[in-house]
Amino acid sequence: MTPWTPIKLGGYELVETGLKITGSPKLAEADAAGRWLAEMDRRTQRWLGLWWLDAQDRFPETYSQLLDPAIHNADTLTEYARVVRRVVDWEPEVSFSAHQAVAALDRPAQRRILRKAKAENLTVSAVRQEVRKASRRTISTGAARGAYRVAYLDPEYGPDAVKQLEQFPMPEHLLLNAAVFLWCPELYRDSIQDVYSAWGVRKVGAFIWHTQEHGGPSGYLSTRHEHLLWLVRGRCTPDNLTPMVDSVVSVKAANPGLKPERFRQIINRLYDHGRKVEFFARREGGSSRSRREWTFVGQRESGAA
Repeated sequence: MTPWTPIKLGGYELVETGLKITGSPKLAEADAAGRWLAEMDRRTQRWLGLWWLDAQDRFPETYSQLLDPAIHNADTLTEYARVVRRVVDWEPEVSFSAHQAVAALDRPAQRRILRKAKAENLTVSAVRQEVRKASRRTISTGAARGAYRVAYLDPEYGPDAVKQLEQFPMPEHLLLNAAVFLWCPELYRDSIQDVYSAWGVRKVGAFIWHTQEHGGPSGYLSTRHEHLLWLVRGRCTPDNLTPMVDSVVSVKAANPGLKPERFRQIINRLYDHGRKVEFFARREGGSSRSRREWTFVGQRESGAA
């Protein structure tokens, strides 16, 4: 372990075992020391997250050797790295916990809530309330009309997610021969099968998205993947089967809370004609082709850029 070098703060000194008083600190010195300590506490988690993120990217095969059990906790560092990767517009005067609370939202929502937290000095509890309101405050980005050959879904998962998906009127939106691509976290991989019979579909395959970052615990593991289930109603053979697409896709998410555009590109290649719809959409597809060929039905945050 690297030897500790004392840090002087006016009439105080930070030593390895704590805070040492050196002389008779004035009120102004006490105030300055307290503010400095608070600022370090506010920033340390972000610094560690950035360091761990850089270590993973710079030393992908050996970064774990940097862990010192005496001073590091792998799960904590991974969580710090997740937050700093997802939250781009950092507000230095807002706590790390507030940034952690908004990490699951899209970038415009993150920016709006963090700016409000700074301007109004919101507590972490108040920030979490804003996050819940942002999740509910949605507007339709389109409407499903008629039946589609391909459907793509990235729903929010919670305690009642499977029940809600079972009740989703998917059959009325599909042609008799259609393909459905449904995102499913590892935690719901088994229970999601109840949805198949409700929708009148069967599973023909699945993509595994290697997210390249910690997404949360699942049993005894640090989960770094999600499933994109490939379901079919009737017969819906892909238009382009060769060259075959790899089942494992390793790519980082470009935007927090949004799946990589790579998967829509894969679907477009597999099914190069026919009407396509995305339900639970958080934005319209990134490419001009996607905006022409897809109908986007779902939610995005009101006022989102």
